[in-house]
Amino acid sequence: MSAKSLRWTRRAIAAAVAGFFLAAGGELRAGEAAATPTPAIPEVIRLNCAQCHGENLEGGSGGALLPLRAELAKDEKALRKWIVDGDLDKGMPPSENLSPEEVNAVMDYLRKAGGTGS
Repeated sequence: MSAKSLRWTRRAIAAAVAGFFLAAGGELRAGEAAATPTPAIPEVIRLNCAQCHGENLEGGSGGALLPLRAELAKDEKALRKWIVDGDLDKGMPPSENLSPEEVNAVMDYLRKAGGTGS
């Protein structure tokens, strides 16, 4: 393959990738690296946590969890206890109505969004 042909092949591939990205709702900016997206907030958090911690865990009457996610996610046992049992001294009510699967979903979100999960 000639150098000219190789350049056109690379341009065609780049155009196709850009087209797929834009068709999926992405936005391209020259020289900007793609950021790792924050995982979507699970429904269990919207229904059980957002009323105090904010729709995006940015804060409310229960305070912001965004700055604390990585710290909260480091100790799995303590995180599970905090979610299930709460901490009334700090205003966190127990979440006794959550199933084990829902607790796991909250923990997974905090770990991934906090940068300690995969």
